[in-house]
Amino acid sequence: MSILDQVDPDSLQYIASRGINVAELERPEEAMFSGGVEKFVSIMGAMRFLNQQAREREFAELLKKGMSEKDVQARREQAERRSEELREIPFWQRLTGMTPDKIHDMEPHVRRRALTRLFNAAKLLFKHEIELNERGASMSQIPPPNSQHQDTKAQRHEEEKDETASSRVSQSAIRNSQSAINLDAPAPRTFLWDPIREVCHFLQIAKAALSRFIKELTGMSAIELVDSLKGKNVKARMRTVLFPALRQQNSGARIQKPEERRAADERMAIWKRLKDSRRNPEFHRATYAIELGFANHQRMYRACLLAHGKVPSQLEWELIDEFLSELQGSGVRGQGSETAETPLGSAKSHHSHSSHDSHQSAAETPRPPATVS
Repeated sequence: MSILDQVDPDSLQYIASRGINVAELERPEEAMFSGGVEKFVSIMGAMRFLNQQAREREFAELLKKGMSEKDVQARREQAERRSEELREIPFWQRLTGMTPDKIHDMEPHVRRRALTRLFNAAKLLFKHEIELNERGASMSQIPPPNSQHQDTKAQRHEEEKDETASSRVSQSAIRNSQSAINLDAPAPRTFLWDPIREVCHFLQIAKAALSRFIKELTGMSAIELVDSLKGKNVKARMRTVLFPALRQQNSGARIQKPEERRAADERMAIWKRLKDSRRNPEFHRATYAIELGFANHQRMYRACLLAHGKVPSQLEWELIDEFLSELQGSGVRGQGSETAETPLGSAKSHHSHSSHDSHQSAAETPRPPATVS
């Protein structure tokens, strides 16, 4: 019998008020990991609520069948003790079965299966939290001062004109300072943020333990798993950063016909202009990595390898091909008015190579450099 079969309408309404689709509770384990930690906590709370309701219905049925109130109360206390004991077991241990009394006696294949469940649970929560953060559903903006604060400033200005300004200004300053304090103001998330600590909190596992288990199973640490998930979209982010800079660098240059040039020569010419522009002090690979969503260049480098099997410069080499296809489709080298206010905007190139393409020659197709300088 399903836990939802005998749920009363008021309980269903309460569950729906928590933003939960009641049908999701038919398969709660899948629903738990179908969103971020907010969804996870909501599903957990709803399941506890429904289990409690089911126990109360069971006790009511026992009373109807003639069981004494004393015996029913004893059963209720026993059920509550079992529930408390279950809640004392960390969620990740309930999920995997890796409780202290079993973890050292597991067969290798059983342990790997348990670690796989933990890995997939963490990965799904990481993925949803990263997506929410990228969509801006995070604490990123502090609200503007409210009208009360503005009124206090005006009041203080009037008080300063009064003959007894010395005492009144002091009192006004205290009130103004207190009204400006907003402990509920959202804290900004920096480029150093990652979802690991929050996910660990709700899985009830230490960060070091989670990272150790993930590394045992996959070879990645927890932070490398997070970066690999971010790396799935790194090529699209690179495109938004690189294309405006490439258009600016190559604006006004003539597109050569296929019979006039070799594709490898064209790619290498654009690559060299891009490299030249990065010698400008305005460019730094640390800020480039931050713009692509990573805390530093080393983590971006490894994320590209984990997600795509390629280093950043190889992805940029592929994007140059896409850029050339775009140019050939438009028939022009780009619009000079399109500029990039990015670290690659330093490609406001003092190196002008408009006719460089037609003089390039190569005996064979060159390979892209292995690193980004």
